[in-house]
Amino acid sequence: MPRMMELFDNNEKVYEGVLSVNTAILKGILFKDPKAYEHSTQFTIKISNGKDDITGKWFKPTFVDCTAFGTLGEQIAERYVDRDDIWVIAKYYSNKKNGKVYRGFIAREVIGMKDAPSKTPNDHGYVGDDDIPF
Repeated sequence: MPRMMELFDNNEKVYEGVLSVNTAILKGILFKDPKAYEHSTQFTIKISNGKDDITGKWFKPTFVDCTAFGTLGEQIAERYVDRDDIWVIAKYYSNKKNGKVYRGFIAREVIGMKDAPSKTPNDHGYVGDDDIPF
């Protein structure tokens, strides 16, 4: 029987769902802008490992490579930039090809997805070329 997972941030529920095997919840900041390709978007999350209780120095962060496909990948590429906070539910993968091991996470969902950029006019009244008929 699947078990429901609930996540809270400052006593506010931010996620409720069922997680599968090899699933991780990653919370951190984007390290560099996401890179969009034809069918996928690749990005790296910088995750804090906290501070040393004795010295007060920050531990080295962990950098996690992620890939998102389809609509989710497009949304991440469109809405997120370097240093944005992000929560991702992702599945871990490990593949060996030609003697080399490839590891990373495939993003399944973003918790609290940022809104799409608005198409409001800039200082010159220009909103983009989506509505130009040529």
